[in-house]
Amino acid sequence: MKIPRGGDEAPTATTANPVDELTWVASHRPRGATTDRFVLAGIVTGNRITPSTFSR
Repeated sequence: MKIPRGGDEAPTATTANPVDELTWVASHRPRGATTDRFVLAGIVTGNRITPSTFSR
């Protein structure tokens, strides 16, 4: 994937990675639990407001 350098240029649909390359799922069952826990992590591409913007 081409990573934009500066400006407001964002990846387009033709250069974006497929969802399966940007998300991960893991399961875990804590000791003594009867139900699995699932963790979902993902990368959101594109220009967006960062948390530091709110603390200025």
